Amino acid sequence: MKLLNPMRLSVGLAALFVAQGSWAAGTLAGTDVENTATLTYSVNSVPQTAIDSNTVEFKVDRKVDLNVTGTTAQQPLLVTPKSVGSDTAPLNVLTYTLTNEGNDDQAFEIDLSHASKLATADDFDADNCEFYVNELTPAPPPALETLGPVVLGTTSSLITLAPDGTAEIRVNCDMPDLGGAPVIEDGKLSSLEVMATAVSAAGTPMAESASETDSVVDTVIADADSPNTADTTGGPGSDGARNAKYAAVQTYEIQAPDLSAAKSSAVITDPFNCTTEADNSSCGSNTPKRIPGAIIKYTITVTNDSDDPATDVTITDILQSDLEYVGNETPAGEVSHSGGTVTATVDVPANSSTTITFDVKVK
Repeated sequence: MKLLNPMRLSVGLAALFVAQGSWAAGTLAGTDVENTATLTYSVNSVPQTAIDSNTVEFKVDRKVDLNVTGTTAQQPLLVTPKSVGSDTAPLNVLTYTLTNEGNDDQAFEIDLSHASKLATADDFDADNCEFYVNELTPAPPPALETLGPVVLGTTSSLITLAPDGTAEIRVNCDMPDLGGAPVIEDGKLSSLEVMATAVSAAGTPMAESASETDSVVDTVIADADSPNTADTTGGPGSDGARNAKYAAVQTYEIQAPDLSAAKSSAVITDPFNCTTEADNSSCGSNTPKRIPGAIIKYTITVTNDSDDPATDVTITDILQSDLEYVGNETPAGEVSHSGGTVTATVDVPANSSTTITFDVKVK
């Protein structure tokens, strides 16, 4: 028998992927992937019919991943005592962005809470907090929030985002009065946490598949731990990675002057001693006394101990009926008198004091 020349063999792999767009999270979940191996060979340099292997098929599994970031331009956000939150005006509005970093359409629940129990500076709880959720991409609704308003302490209805989809979350709160409890003053902080949880259509948190099956879309939880939030397994600072949750904390800071007022009096003249103010420095032992007819100079000093200036501070002094307003005010023209009431409006710069004076006569 005559031997044939050795066969020349080559093996090729043919892969078929369902066409997909470009996604930051990678190939979409549920994509069918098919692979087939092909042998081509020759006998005595004569090409033979190719031989195909069996086709191997599997489905791309679901990666659940999300991110929440604080996107308020100013942090902490400076706010005014007794100011009221508004969704339409840029007052007391904290903004957060939720991003679906997974490779499948994903539903999310959103929770808003005070961050007072976290490892975050938090001096008081803002009032009447609520939040709105507005889908940004891929298709924002026309001028209407997807959800909202939702009050603090409740979970929003579900919002579903496509892969790479984002939603803006706007938090609005009212600020308490400076005279409230706890004491609210300049520099006091209130922190708000937005927590997003990836959930199933039934609203239960997404969980990792227990096993791997090539014909089924399994689930892998891939989110990272969000630092300094309640997204933890054992309290702040512990690992909260791969729990289908992500959170971000942002803060309000009270911006308010720290004002105090002090009033003093000095006798300038009386009808018998130092009859004019100019004589006061040379009266010697005959100092004026606070008898009827005496002129008394009142001095009111307003002090601002904060880094925030105070404008249009109104000083009101209601004179006792035993006194008669004389005038001689300082600064001239900024102090007025009507019906026994003395009024002045002044500005007090940060970390500074402003003083007014005026004279009265003892009746």
